[in-house]
Amino acid sequence: MDSKQVSASGRRKPPAAGKGRKKGSLNKTTVACKEALQLAFQGIGGVGAL
Repeated sequence: MDSKQVSASGRRKPPAAGKGRKKGSLNKTTVACKEALQLAFQGIGGVGAL
């Protein structure tokens, strides 16, 4: 039996493989959390309540 080895460079990857999110972009959880905190802060009276 012959065992055929395929080199890593022989495999084709999808065009966007390994790119991920752009640097500095926020994920959905972070954005939602910041908005919730901002609404809560405004709800208690903002800077004047401090």
